[in-house]
Amino acid sequence: MIDIELRRFEREDFARLISWVTSADLIQKWAPLVFSYPLNESQLAQYIQTAEGDKPNRKIFKAVDNKNNAVVGHIELDRIDLKNRSALPAFWWENLP
Repeated sequence: MIDIELRRFEREDFARLISWVTSADLIQKWAPLVFSYPLNESQLAQYIQTAEGDKPNRKIFKAVDNKNNAVVGHIELDRIDLKNRSALPAFWWENLP
């Protein structure tokens, strides 16, 4: 069983996530309304801005394997509704088919 920890997704993580997105088909499966292919740093910079401020509508994380400290995934909580204490998860694992 993998033991993961969620850590804040930051600008230093851009290159890794970009390297995982190897086709337009992957973007269509993962986040067609947020990103376009090829994924680039400009798109990711705009993306993380939506997670900043006093009441962001999303929180963005990297999933880290605690055994070897390797980043193995990307996850966000989107459409955060503080009043109703709800959010929608969206995720990406490095080895998705």
